Amino acid sequence: MKPDTSTTIHVDPHNLAAICCPACGFIKQADMSKFKNVHHNLNIRVRCRCGHIFRRDLNFRRYHRKPVRLAGEYKNISTGRKGEVLIENISLGGIGFVHFLPHDLFQDAELELRFRLDDPKRKEVQKKATVKSVRQRSIGVEFSDFQPFDNVLSFYLRS
Repeated sequence: MKPDTSTTIHVDPHNLAAICCPACGFIKQADMSKFKNVHHNLNIRVRCRCGHIFRRDLNFRRYHRKPVRLAGEYKNISTGRKGEVLIENISLGGIGFVHFLPHDLFQDAELELRFRLDDPKRKEVQKKATVKSVRQRSIGVEFSDFQPFDNVLSFYLRS
């Protein structure tokens, strides 16, 4: 069986990851909890028992994140201010977007989001969300009205 040579290792909810050596195929399950709060994606150096050294990205995200370029808009529930954004990635749990103008968004702000998917049906999605990260103009939000079986997003993310 050919060893997995992907460059990303997905960490499970218990902070465990299966690391496969691209040289010998040895698979080791390792505890990654010491890296959990460093960053969502972190590049680590791995040394296998065969002596091979390689690099892998750790991904702690709960859901697969799909890169997109979708126009969207939001309304800040506490201030009533609205804005237009470019959604750069989407998952079942939330989205990441860029705001091109100065904004009043801050961590834990509650938003109402609206955007249209770029699939053939061009479905409009309306979600409530909480801001989780603000890095200048890049904003990460988590859906407040999370539904693990959201058929519209589930189908879109698989395509």
